[in-house]
This record gives sequence, C-alpha cells and structure tokens, in this order.
Amino acid sequence: MKNFLNSFLNSYADIFFIKGVYNGLGILLITFLNYNAGFSGVIAVLSAYFFARLLGLKSEFLLTGYYTYNALLVGLAIGFLFKLSFLSLPLIIIAGCLTLIITATSSKVFHNLFNLQVLSIPFMVISTFTLCTTFCFAFGFLTVLACRLFIIIGCYYFYAE
Repeated sequence: MKNFLNSFLNSYADIFFIKGVYNGLGILLITFLNYNAGFSGVIAVLSAYFFARLLGLKSEFLLTGYYTYNALLVGLAIGFLFKLSFLSLPLIIIAGCLTLIITATSSKVFHNLFNLQVLSIPFMVISTFTLCTTFCFAFGFLTVLACRLFIIIGCYYFYAE
C-alpha cells in the first residue's frame, strides 16, 4: 500500500520534475481547485497504474511515477474540458490506459534509438487523439464536411500556383 501511495503521489510531483511525496500531495490538492479536473486526474492515474499492474510491469518501474504522469496530464485535460459524468468516465479510463501503453513504448524507443527522454509526448498524442475523436462524435457530419472542404480548398490553392 505504501508503494502504491508513493507511486500515486510521485505522478503528481513528476509533472514539475520534482521528487517527494509531500510535493505530490500539494499538487494533488491544488488540482482539486477544479474538481472535474482533479477527479479525472485521479481516475486516469489509478487506471494507468492498475493497467500497468495487470500487464505485469514491476513495481520498481511504477514507483517513480514516470510511467503514470502522462496519464495524469491526459486526465486533467479531459477533466478540464468535459464535465465528469458516466459518459466521460470510460473515456478517462481508456485514455489513461492508452497513455500508459504509449508512454512505455515511446520511452523505450526514444531511449534506445535517440538516448532521449519521452517527457510529455504521450500526453500530446493521446489528448489530441481523444479530443479529436470526441469532437468528431459530437459534431459528426459537420466535422467531416469541414475537413473535406478544407482539403479541397488546400489542394486547389496548392496546385493553382
């Protein structure tokens, strides 16, 4: 239980590249100034943590919060934009799990190929993907029509010169 709590709070502290459980606790409390974002962040971190345990990641990897802070950022972004409801709850859980997969994969690739840290690239990828898909479902036909119109106009101007 202590390892879980340390990992959970270290996810919050890793956002600002600092270490410490008390720093993470302070940031956790600050995120609840917007309760939708706060609860969404907690749900995303918990779903990423338990999904990592389900996949069999060792607790040493999860102790630092390195693999779960991107899920926290995705949860905060979703919670900031959408009201917490029964419809947004599965979205937060799925986005948290996807963020963990992208973080683990991209951190291995970036470290082995380029010797770089992945930082918040998984957050950008998953949050953009999530927001685009939700807006596509929300506005459906109009979004597809606008995208096609944009492509047609862009191709016309590109080939007209």
